[in-house]
Amino acid sequence: MNFLLTILFLFVSSFLYSGTSLHYVNHWHLHQPIYWPNKTRATTEDRKEVTAESINFKNYDPWAGHPTPDLSGIFGLDDRKAAYQWRPKDALSTITSYPEAGFTISYSGALIEGVKSLGNAYMLGYSPDWNSGFREARTWTTSGGKTRFNRASPV
Repeated sequence: MNFLLTILFLFVSSFLYSGTSLHYVNHWHLHQPIYWPNKTRATTEDRKEVTAESINFKNYDPWAGHPTPDLSGIFGLDDRKAAYQWRPKDALSTITSYPEAGFTISYSGALIEGVKSLGNAYMLGYSPDWNSGFREARTWTTSGGKTRFNRASPV
């Protein structure tokens, strides 16, 4: 045990006394699948059905078939509403006192389409500006002028 504590102390003290700053990055990967990959039943458009449409069909006719998962239950959970809309920005704001801290985030295309459809329909606590927190956080920079919030998808 003392050996492990000694190694930990040496590791931490090497950063404190080496003149090297410690950088921090957290990566958030968020995804949901396409729950109804077939052609939409809502319009004559040639596209797949989006999440808000699937929920509406299930609410209107519970025997409508797919998707079988409870999409309201999946997208309506408080932790998911937060993670898909504002939580990453709020989490990043708690570490901005560290000059080089930042986050990266990736969203699956299916999740973006699902959340966007819910936002456009004002469903389950989503709104059309669901990604405004992400857009704001992308303007924050480190002491070196680098973006604190980088994305690997068009959030």
